[in-house]
Amino acid sequence: MGEPAKIISTNVRTFDDIVHQQDVEDVKEALSLWVSMMKTCDPFAVSALYAPDATFWGTMATDLARDNQSILEYFKGFLNKDNLQIDDVAGEVQMEGQKRAIYSGYYTFSFDKDGQTVSIPGRFSFMFRKNEEDGDWQILHHHSSAVPSVPIQEPKP
Repeated sequence: MGEPAKIISTNVRTFDDIVHQQDVEDVKEALSLWVSMMKTCDPFAVSALYAPDATFWGTMATDLARDNQSILEYFKGFLNKDNLQIDDVAGEVQMEGQKRAIYSGYYTFSFDKDGQTVSIPGRFSFMFRKNEEDGDWQILHHHSSAVPSVPIQEPKP
């Protein structure tokens, strides 16, 4: 009688796979922290999450913010809205090596204006960079825009 068959697993995770998955989870946590800080409506707490050399296109911005002071000023205005909420946050992380990640997805902002609730479905792209000193993920670039409403077009005959 021969020896029993050996089962060979093809689901072997390398150290790099484990580190990669941990980085993905850390980036997701960094975005969760951003969402939490947005919900506090504290522009100083939100802007502190951005790297010193960060750039930012805000959902309602007319100019690219190229430094932390500009980012802070944007959030001073944006977070000043009545009953500001951020919900329905979903996205996907793409790692770019071990120190950079892109997180793209959707969220919905809502706030009260003139007695009515305004809802703005948005789309975002964050680029996170791992801080060399403390290992935290900082926002290096953030682009946010309203999801365009596309009119239904009739097919051409």
